[in-house]
Amino acid sequence: MPSWLHIPITFINELYLNTMRSGAIPKHRLQSWLVRDKVEESIDRDFVVATLLRDYTSLIVCHRCHCSQSVPKVVNTRASELFPTISVEIKPKAGYLSISPLVHPSRRCKFYHTRYEINQQLMASGQLRRGWGCVKKGDRDKGFSHYDPRDLFSGDQQRIRMALNNLMESMQNNLKVWHGGDILFGHGVDMIHERQMLQIANTLFPEARHSATSAKNKNSGASHAEDLLKEGITDVVSSVLAKEPLLTRLLALQRLDIIDTDGAIAIFDRLIDILGGNVGKAEKCLDHYCCNVTGDKCGGFQHETNDYGQQCSPVCSVMDSTLPEIGKVLTSSPYNCPECPALSGLLVEISSFRQNFGVSHDDKSFLDSSNCLARKYVNELSKEGCLFLLGNWLLSLGMCDTSFFVTFKRVNRPLSQPTFEAGVSWLQMNDEHGEVCLIAPSTSPQDCSTRAYTYGYDVKVVDCDPKPARKLCGRNRSEELVERFKSNKQQSVSN
Repeated sequence: MPSWLHIPITFINELYLNTMRSGAIPKHRLQSWLVRDKVEESIDRDFVVATLLRDYTSLIVCHRCHCSQSVPKVVNTRASELFPTISVEIKPKAGYLSISPLVHPSRRCKFYHTRYEINQQLMASGQLRRGWGCVKKGDRDKGFSHYDPRDLFSGDQQRIRMALNNLMESMQNNLKVWHGGDILFGHGVDMIHERQMLQIANTLFPEARHSATSAKNKNSGASHAEDLLKEGITDVVSSVLAKEPLLTRLLALQRLDIIDTDGAIAIFDRLIDILGGNVGKAEKCLDHYCCNVTGDKCGGFQHETNDYGQQCSPVCSVMDSTLPEIGKVLTSSPYNCPECPALSGLLVEISSFRQNFGVSHDDKSFLDSSNCLARKYVNELSKEGCLFLLGNWLLSLGMCDTSFFVTFKRVNRPLSQPTFEAGVSWLQMNDEHGEVCLIAPSTSPQDCSTRAYTYGYDVKVVDCDPKPARKLCGRNRSEELVERFKSNKQQSVSN
């Protein structure tokens, strides 16, 4: 489990100054470091709380003895230490489409394309730049990615495999692979020697030899050893992600964005107007609201609303049977829904829009009238209504930018382990690692039997800090880039 540390503000200040002087901050990150004065406004104590995390590129595997007890007994085994550890870091991005009436009329490509796909095209055309590098459409070696986050979040193992294969072909800053704590694959990372790569693959993934050999060099420019290793990693990681609840829970929090970025911009402007046109006051108010979450409600949080002096009710009391679309989504919200007529009207309109979008997505009059009505409600929102919607949007934004590690290694089962247990998988439980068992045919053409290989794994989420309110400042300029996206399809409206 992570440990909590109290770090003095004086140390933070010294660390900040030394880091700025070092010149080690990438150019694309420098601007965010220069807003330190805004960060300090929210610090009204002598220390900050930080999380001390372990090294997620390492894994100590204990063997599970699967007996008749309801909870497996765990005993140490030195055999698993003979196998190397593989750790895969994935930044999945947003796994949903923005189906909201508040989407700007000139940016409705967001109804049909993920934000990731939009950004890929904008980067390929040179209209959007990222600090990690550049892409060129039609040339995967240059980094253009055909990864679709919806495949990764689908829950279907074949689609998850396809998503991982696309990430493997163009990693950008969305995928990194470590071997024994050293970087193995990643954007701009030099490949290790093929012989060393083959040795790792044969040790970890003997079940992948047959299929990889038959598909040798299926990827342009990829060696047999690279194919073998990537295929084995994909097999294990896709098996883990298909059975673990992580992605389902993460997507539920991402979908708290029911207003889209265009709606968040308009609602934040409304909040600024309510607070007398003071942008700094609006940011501080929103940050205070988002940080004031404690207790155990809707996935482990409950919002303290007394600071705002307004009667609040659980969101489910507002979301009755007439709002099935939004009611289901907002059950994941950590915030209570305030009593605000304009908010209730807006939620009804958003729910109605989602219900009718499938059959009316190409009806301009439907889209325009819904947008007009939704923006009317925005202009009538109370302060508490604004905070509720923006708090959920910022939470979704953080979940769209989070990363997680899948760290695994092979586990040798004791000779006494019953053979019929092959194929049994165990979910990760708290500090106890999970196990996944892969069944594979023999590598010998004369042998028709199958073999089982077991892998112990950990899945850990990192970089999931809440986004600050300043993320809304100047957001409209970045959204204007979306208008340059050239959409060539409007048939896929599933979310």
